[in-house]
Amino acid sequence: MEPMLLIYTRADPAVGHGHAVRALALAEAARRRGVTVRFAVDDLTAAVLRGYGLPAAELGPPTTAQWVIRDLPGGSDAAAVAAERAAGSRVLLIDDHGPARCHATWNSDAMLTPARAAKLPHPTEVGSLYGLAYVPLRIEVARYVGHAVPGRGQRLLIALGGGFAPELPTTLLTALANAGLTGECQLLLPGPAADPALPAAARRLRVTPVWGVSDVGARLAQADLVITKLGITLLEALAVGVGALLLEPGPSHLQVATALAEHYPSLPVEEMGCVDPAAIERLAQRAVTLLAQPERLARWGAQGRALVDGGGATRLVEVLLGP
Repeated sequence: MEPMLLIYTRADPAVGHGHAVRALALAEAARRRGVTVRFAVDDLTAAVLRGYGLPAAELGPPTTAQWVIRDLPGGSDAAAVAAERAAGSRVLLIDDHGPARCHATWNSDAMLTPARAAKLPHPTEVGSLYGLAYVPLRIEVARYVGHAVPGRGQRLLIALGGGFAPELPTTLLTALANAGLTGECQLLLPGPAADPALPAAARRLRVTPVWGVSDVGARLAQADLVITKLGITLLEALAVGVGALLLEPGPSHLQVATALAEHYPSLPVEEMGCVDPAAIERLAQRAVTLLAQPERLARWGAQGRALVDGGGATRLVEVLLGP
């Protein structure tokens, strides 16, 4: 068996790039330990990873490796994980809530609380790496950990990501304008704007919508407040040092966000609920109110940095590789 780390992950238009980009961060942490890394991915994911700078030499077919990380949307095949363990591999599963959990060496989920974990398949001999200490930040964002200084202005960053109706950005910008937003506003989109009414709504707030940005860390570091949903952007915002208002695409997101807030009383976020006209109006009014409270925004920034310190990828790799 080769002393190698084999990483399974996937990126495509339906699931986004979140799993793949944090896999790159885990790979970098392993390289710092002197470990050879290979990615076992499909052609589409390989193209995405090359776009992020992954060397072609690290893309290859599956092999028998000493260490395996599986970060796959939808989870991994339980039989495949069992076979890897039987062959002697140490296997780390990330955000996997299916039966494969019973065969891994370690399970990790940064947003999984003990109460939720107790409801999932989980034999006692499998290790648990749960909590915000295990957030693997993407490499670009990790450079900006702790760089935000919220409360110095009224700078709002909107990064809702996918899962919402195409007209939501337009509706949200309109609500913010009606609520009296006067500060700087940035709107990040997961893809080209699909709503023809968006440009007019953006002009009311002097906003230029952008999509496909690679400098999310720098933009987060310039924000006083972020509007997003439960997900990687929220965790990145906390690490950079800025709090957030959350709007969720559905009940499952809301349930996880609520459990996370209950487990971390100092979590610097306010949940606005699942998307509907009333929630959007509440969010817009709350954003304008908070942007006028610099001391609270500064306190939120410090709380976020204390919860997500940027060392999650290193911690995961150190446990997987062992001493």
